[in-house]
Amino acid sequence: MKSKLNLKLILISILLVLLSLALVACGTTPGGGGEEGGGGGGDKPVATTFTVSFNSNGSSMVYDSQQVVYGGLVTNPNKGDPANNPFKTGYTFKWWSQEGDTDVAWDFDTKTITAETTLIAVYDPNTYIHTLDLNNTDPNVHCDKTTFTSTYNQSTTMPIPTCMDNGNATDQFLYWYYVDTDGKEVRFSYWLSYTMQTSSSTYSSSTDYYTRDHSTYSIPATQPADASDFDKAGKPKYFVRNSLSESNLFTLDKVLTLKAKWYSQLPTTPDENNPVAAHKVVFLPDNGSGETIKTVKYMDTVDPFVNPTKADYQFDGWFVAVEDENGTIDYDGKKYSLTSTEFHFDTGDECAEYSTVTDDMIIAAKWTRYFELSTASGHTWEDLAAAINADTDDSKELLTGKIQLTSDISLDYTYTMILGNFSGEFDGQYDDSGELKNHTITFTLGSSFRPTSGFTALFENISGTVKHVNIALDFELHKLDEDPTIFPDGVYNKTFYIAGLAGKLDNATIQNVNISGNIAIPNDPDTSYADYAFIVGGLAALITNTEITASWEANGIISIDALGNSITTGYLAGKAISSTISQGSSAGIGITVTSNGLAEVGGLFGETQNTEITKVSFISETNIPIYIEVVSQTEDVYAGGFVGKLVYSTISRCYIQGTKDYINRVAAVSAAKGAYVGGLVGLNNGFVNNSYVRYAYVDSTATTVGYAGGIAGKCFNDSSSYSLGKIEYCYIASFMTSDNDIALQDAIKVTSSTANTKVFAGGITGDSEGCSIARCFAYTGVTVDLHLGNKSYSFGYISGHRNTSSSIDNSYTDIESKNGTYPMVAMKVVATTGVTYTYNYDDEFVFNIELNGAQNTNGKESFRSGLFMNTTAGWNNEIWNLANGTPIVYVEGELPALRA
Repeated sequence: MKSKLNLKLILISILLVLLSLALVACGTTPGGGGEEGGGGGGDKPVATTFTVSFNSNGSSMVYDSQQVVYGGLVTNPNKGDPANNPFKTGYTFKWWSQEGDTDVAWDFDTKTITAETTLIAVYDPNTYIHTLDLNNTDPNVHCDKTTFTSTYNQSTTMPIPTCMDNGNATDQFLYWYYVDTDGKEVRFSYWLSYTMQTSSSTYSSSTDYYTRDHSTYSIPATQPADASDFDKAGKPKYFVRNSLSESNLFTLDKVLTLKAKWYSQLPTTPDENNPVAAHKVVFLPDNGSGETIKTVKYMDTVDPFVNPTKADYQFDGWFVAVEDENGTIDYDGKKYSLTSTEFHFDTGDECAEYSTVTDDMIIAAKWTRYFELSTASGHTWEDLAAAINADTDDSKELLTGKIQLTSDISLDYTYTMILGNFSGEFDGQYDDSGELKNHTITFTLGSSFRPTSGFTALFENISGTVKHVNIALDFELHKLDEDPTIFPDGVYNKTFYIAGLAGKLDNATIQNVNISGNIAIPNDPDTSYADYAFIVGGLAALITNTEITASWEANGIISIDALGNSITTGYLAGKAISSTISQGSSAGIGITVTSNGLAEVGGLFGETQNTEITKVSFISETNIPIYIEVVSQTEDVYAGGFVGKLVYSTISRCYIQGTKDYINRVAAVSAAKGAYVGGLVGLNNGFVNNSYVRYAYVDSTATTVGYAGGIAGKCFNDSSSYSLGKIEYCYIASFMTSDNDIALQDAIKVTSSTANTKVFAGGITGDSEGCSIARCFAYTGVTVDLHLGNKSYSFGYISGHRNTSSSIDNSYTDIESKNGTYPMVAMKVVATTGVTYTYNYDDEFVFNIELNGAQNTNGKESFRSGLFMNTTAGWNNEIWNLANGTPIVYVEGELPALRA
């Protein structure tokens, strides 16, 4: 009895467990659950829904989106009627697919929805089988196809029929056409094109060649093989037939009968009423007037006629014109504009260039407003300036025209600056008695000159081309602010833009323009420039998006003592933005600046942004050395042999070359803040590579912080860009092993001004902050002068100091060469007592220098930044040979790559 009772209890327990499982399962099923308030309580679960959208993919059909529950099915938007499927011209609807997976059709019967979904219509392009009609009763006409299949919106190659007679072509196939509903012939394919052969060596017996004589095409009896098959001018008279290929897409959506058009089917005389047989070519010499109309057979050329002439204009040729509602050419009630396609006449055997006529054409003369600037012609600079500054239609044409300098001219303080933006061409080169030469503009502004605007230059702004001009400057500018209308009250940025050629170059091209002479802005005792900024350059004050190239030269002196609130200057330009500078040289540049504020000074530019400088050389072997001397009384100073501040820019394959008799010098003093001084760059936030400095002093004196380096005063990377803050494959060589001048041991030198000044000196860079230095070589003395009380300094053979994010790889110095008892690479500290301590790389105590309380902040790692390799090693020897080599002028050759 007891066992039966136990059995019942077991069965009841099993039933209770099964019931519980069923209730749990029911409660967790999506969309399920008990009735409200029943069971264990809680709200009834809500089913999840998703939006299904339909993209008809170019069809005009629009379908409403659907809301489908999770796991549900979407309804076919055609609602069961295939007539409701999407459609578009030239295509057949294929299926709906999930977007991104168009190779698979969506199965509306089984595919469930689990997320937001877009279904896109997929189509197949239609194909059309056209009948090919050879359109010729000659039994010798052949074609390997009788039909042609085109696919909508796709290109394909069409067959080319041939007409043969005993193996020779007797007629020329031109194109396929069809007849439209109005009975007009419509070209279906492109015209058959021909390419002129350039030499008999390219001929082959399998190619059909045709002799072109204005009206017929025929094959010669034999293949061209030697010089006799060319005309007397040496130009080939044979043309090879190209394949007939449709480069545009076929978009016809119907079956056609295509007929072949043969050359023999064209009328023997032009018929201007038959557009297939002949075309009207209209020549417009001057804005739609005086037209010449010629009727020309297809693929024929136009006989030449005398080019038009127009006073004060240069004829630049005949160019194809197209209809353009904004055009400037009026003809037959429509407006046209010129394209860049020039039309050439065929003059027979004497002309290699020609243009064939394949359609009706408008050909218009291209004119350039022309002004000859010459003492011989009596057309002076004042005449030119007056004509341009008059603000007339003619002056606007001159601003976009061509100015030809055909003799040397001289200008003085009475000159008039050309206003506005000159976007034309200024060319100073011509054939002078058989010799091409640059003509010179001698530009002299003495103390009596007073500007009437913030710009002092020949041109206010240039966005065109200037080439083959020499500009010789002699400026001594006084009391520039005397005219109160230049900067009226309330003007925030009072800036003087001073240069020889232009105040600003914007999107300009400068080729073979040479600048020389002096620019002086003295400090007049009764003139205050405290609120003024100066941007000064020999060529331009400011350049943006400009290319300067083609063997230019810059030689001269800039002296600015105006004490402005900021001065940015370089002998090429004060500042360069997003520009390209290449293929230039200098034999002597001197710049001295005294500023009451920020000073950015370089031999080329005071500052560059996003600019590339390549293949530029400064050589001072037979002339005055390069010297840059800058002083600021209140702000930072950036001074470099090439660029004061290099921002997001590149210097590549450039150098400054001197000798022990002509030693270059870059020096800067900041009386209140920091001085950044480098042989090439004062502050490098860009990339300097494959460049060098040879024979140079680099001196920095500062109150707050001083930097000096053979290549860069300071190198840093202010972003995560790998291309910034880099110095690679560069070297500094301040002396050679044969030199006896002990003063050269102080080639890289930083001097403190106060006890709180921090000084950084290095062979390649004074300081490296996130900078990468690789494959560099330093053969120079490095000195820090603390006798004025400084107590914090850092110096090194390669980098005076570097932080943890910097790197120095495979960079070296020469520590074994000796000159008598002196090591050729000396590291020196001038103590506060005036005692000089000279260290070799193997002096142990150098790692913990204490000089009257002055501490080397980086100790061993600073002093030994870089590796050491003597001149017998392979890589070092290679670069050393380059250092001892003959200086290279980039217009004649290139600097050998400084590679291991």
